[in-house]
Amino acid sequence: MSSTSQRLPSDCTIRLPNGAFDTYSEPRALETSEIAGIVDQFRNAACNARRAGFDGIEIHAGHGYLLDQFLKDGINDRTDAYGGSIENRCRVVLEVLEAVDAEMGREGRTAIRISPVIDHLGATDSDPVALGLHLISELNKKKLAYLHMTEPRFNNKGASGLMDTADDCGIFRDAYNGVLMRSGGYTRESGMETIRSGGADLISFGRLFISNPDLPLRFAIESKLNEYDRSTFYTHEQYEGYLDYPCLSEKEVSEGWAALRRRRKSARSGRTLPGSLRLNSGASGSGSGPSCGGQRVLYNNNMLPSPSPSPRTPHTPLLAASPTLYSSYD
Repeated sequence: MSSTSQRLPSDCTIRLPNGAFDTYSEPRALETSEIAGIVDQFRNAACNARRAGFDGIEIHAGHGYLLDQFLKDGINDRTDAYGGSIENRCRVVLEVLEAVDAEMGREGRTAIRISPVIDHLGATDSDPVALGLHLISELNKKKLAYLHMTEPRFNNKGASGLMDTADDCGIFRDAYNGVLMRSGGYTRESGMETIRSGGADLISFGRLFISNPDLPLRFAIESKLNEYDRSTFYTHEQYEGYLDYPCLSEKEVSEGWAALRRRRKSARSGRTLPGSLRLNSGASGSGSGPSCGGQRVLYNNNMLPSPSPSPRTPHTPLLAASPTLYSSYD
């Protein structure tokens, strides 16, 4: 089901259980009368998550998935109340957001992910900036946990490293009044720079977290990273490629903290070295920790606050790493 009955472009493929790739099946355009039921499915999912003890919900409205298929006029060819104008194309997303947020108690436990300026799975728009700005103007009316935006750095087949693009998510920074998270091909260094420059409040990681289950710790001590194997992504294998990447050994962690302390000491003596990092892990004591311990968020002691409205924490978050691989854009 989709907003349209048009097939995806032939270069968009799906991975089958046997590892082979094939074209997507022909979609069926949802009837107008069916959309309320789709919204209710999102509400029910939020209800189940809340009952299961989840702290919050991130609605995925990007990457060419169902909600994005309504947003983008390169896909949405409807003539009813959910097609045509930008306002109409945003309607179902806002209805889903309202339903989920109500289920979560309207307490800032709902977030949303959008990707207005990417073209993954044929999800293109004739005016992506106008689309993004209108949607953000509506999101500003909500008390969201954060807005998550994906950078337009990769195509359907994926790519390695960073790719320059004029229309990155920074063009939406000043439009959004809340906490902004950005993702898509970031490294430790580029993530830090985006935060320092005020381009975002949070940076999320997907692929790097899959291959490095102790990613925040590795970032903190500037350790080497495991390389990820893209061929193991989106398979039906439950272990290989997801649970078999190693954490740092106790020796590597110890040596990493020792090296970090030496760098801090050198920095205090006046040498030019990267800004020191600390882990927001509560009572940290010696500053060391288990190689695969609890999740941590990194902060930079020398970082200026973001010019955008401050998050709920007294420090500006530097890097937030998500253990979930949402898509090839992460």
